[in-house]
Amino acid sequence: MILRRSGNTGPNSKRPHFSHKALNANCTPESVLHFGFKTLAYQLINKKSSEDAEIKISWNCGKCRGTHSGRNLLKQANKAKLEYNLGPCIPDIALFDAKGNVLAVVEIVVTHAPELAVLSYYRENKIILIQYNLSCETELFDVEKRLSKPDSVDACPNPKCPHCGQHMGERKLIVVECECYACRAPMKIALGFGAPNSGGLYNDVNPDGPVFSPRDFSPAEIKLANEAGVDIRKTHKGVDDFRDNACHCPNCNRWRGTTHLYQIASDALSGKHPFEFRTIGYECTHWNCDKGKPDFDWSIRPITRRGGRLKPRKS
Repeated sequence: MILRRSGNTGPNSKRPHFSHKALNANCTPESVLHFGFKTLAYQLINKKSSEDAEIKISWNCGKCRGTHSGRNLLKQANKAKLEYNLGPCIPDIALFDAKGNVLAVVEIVVTHAPELAVLSYYRENKIILIQYNLSCETELFDVEKRLSKPDSVDACPNPKCPHCGQHMGERKLIVVECECYACRAPMKIALGFGAPNSGGLYNDVNPDGPVFSPRDFSPAEIKLANEAGVDIRKTHKGVDDFRDNACHCPNCNRWRGTTHLYQIASDALSGKHPFEFRTIGYECTHWNCDKGKPDFDWSIRPITRRGGRLKPRKS
């Protein structure tokens, strides 16, 4: 054995350890962390697959710049193999579809990430790369929880823009169950979440994308919110020009202002209120594409404010 000490301390430094002078059949350069996580993950994937169970994963997408959550890792995969030889590369875990084709691969990275040639091979053969970057042995304690949060997934479920071919971002409504501040009766409120990196007001409610209130909803968005149980209609302020759409209490007819809606949505995302997301449509937000539009016609929706008045978007 050889004692190895880097002499460094602190984060990302290796602890003193022993290594073999010469490798043999029972000793490989693979670390305990890499071998342990790979083996436990493979066993868990096979177990869940045989039980027809799910493994939910969530990741930050580099294609649409949004976040995908609750996706089933085993949705199309029905078999897994450990260190399956693909020719140019040997992934840690390979996932196969019903026809026996490699659908995705799982790579566990401790010290060395996949080389560029390997990444190119995966993309050329349309193999999804799911990567986990490990740094500490404590990640072996709950493998299923760690599997649910891959560090990168080279795939996006969103449709592509017909103009530039890039993946589009998702626009959605958040519908929150709360209570009326006046009569304490149950009511629902809704806010719109724009696609990441699209134009609009960014705030703490949704740091990944702009937020817009019911007064900026299009007719299609109002219809979608009403179908979810939100009572959205015009407020009565006495002057027709200043009447805006707002969320009303179905019991006492009181309405919630925009600031209150932001606070309720923020509380919901922190776990204080039940909520659900509903998809509005998709829009392209890539800098080199100025033609991608959402599924709905947004030309009638006011999106800019100047001097306190709404200015309609030019079609």
